Amino acid sequence: MRLINCQLLNVRVHSDFSMKFAPGLTLIGGSNETGKSTIIEALHKALFLKASATGAPTGTLRSRTHLGLPTIQLTFEAKKEIYTLSKRFSGSSGQVTLHKENSHNKLTGQLAEEFLAELLGVKETLSSRQANKLLPTRWAHLWVMQG
Repeated sequence: MRLINCQLLNVRVHSDFSMKFAPGLTLIGGSNETGKSTIIEALHKALFLKASATGAPTGTLRSRTHLGLPTIQLTFEAKKEIYTLSKRFSGSSGQVTLHKENSHNKLTGQLAEEFLAELLGVKETLSSRQANKLLPTRWAHLWVMQG
């Protein structure tokens, strides 16, 4: 899997943040408390946590300064295809769509979550109950180094 670009809306300090990832290695730098770790955490949760999750796993994404629900859009390459994932974390009314480039077929809801898990090579995307135990084990899928 290769990340291509992302957009964060109403995620902690980010009202509307977009970035493109380099084909090889992308470095994210900046001063303390500018949202670098927020970007990584948002990507991690968009990939591995259900849009309908509640409680602390998604509550930590909410902005204290920007109105609106945390929404993450991520374009990535997997299995030689380009996909765009969009998740709005809002509890039971959470929304997820997964769209393959050059296709009219757009998956939503549970079907999108199941296909995303298959693309990522995991059993399933995680619910709120599973998040505390299993979400930390899924960092290896998203290679991150801080320091």
